[in-house]
Amino acid sequence: PQISGVFRIPLGDECVTLERPLEESPYLIATIESKNVEVAFGADGLTFDSKGNLYIGNFADGTLHKVAFAADGSPRPPEIFARAPFMKSCDGIFCDVTTDKIYIADSIANAVQVVRPDGSVYTLAQDPENDGTSGQLDQPCEVLLRGNEIISSNFDFPVPGGVNTKYETPNTIVRIPLDGR
Repeated sequence: PQISGVFRIPLGDECVTLERPLEESPYLIATIESKNVEVAFGADGLTFDSKGNLYIGNFADGTLHKVAFAADGSPRPPEIFARAPFMKSCDGIFCDVTTDKIYIADSIANAVQVVRPDGSVYTLAQDPENDGTSGQLDQPCEVLLRGNEIISSNFDFPVPGGVNTKYETPNTIVRIPLDGR
C-alpha cells in the first residue's frame, strides 16, 4: 500500500525542514493508506466543515477520510467517512459550510460526487468520455462552490480505469448549476 501524510505546521514555524522518517514528525497529524496499486496517488484534497473537522480525499481508493480534533486541538486518528461503489476517486474537495455537504471531483468516474453530513454519497453530475468543448466534465480535478453553482476544473490526464482515456486540447472550466442546494 501507499502511505500519504498530512502535516500541520503552526504559524511561526514556516521554515520547518521535515526530517525522515516522516512518520515520526511532530507535525504529522494524519496518515492515509491507499490500496489501489494501479493508481499511485494518495491523499489529495483537504477541506473543513462548519464544526472544524478536517476531511482528506484518498484519490486512489475513492474514499473520504475525516479527522476530528479534541478540545486541545490534538487530532484524532482519521476514519473513513464516506465511500460508495460508484465513487472511484477523491481528488479536489470543497465543503459548503452552510450545509456541510462536501463536493468531490471524482476524476476516475468523470463525475462530481456529493457527500451529505451523514456520510451518504450521490452523484451530482457525470459525463461520458468527451473532449470538454461543450462544457462537459473531462476528468475533473478541483471543485468549488460559487453562489448556486459548482465550478470544476478539468485535468485531462488519463488514469488507469478512468472514463477519460486520451489526452485532448484542454477545455478546463465546467459550470454545474445547483437546484435547491
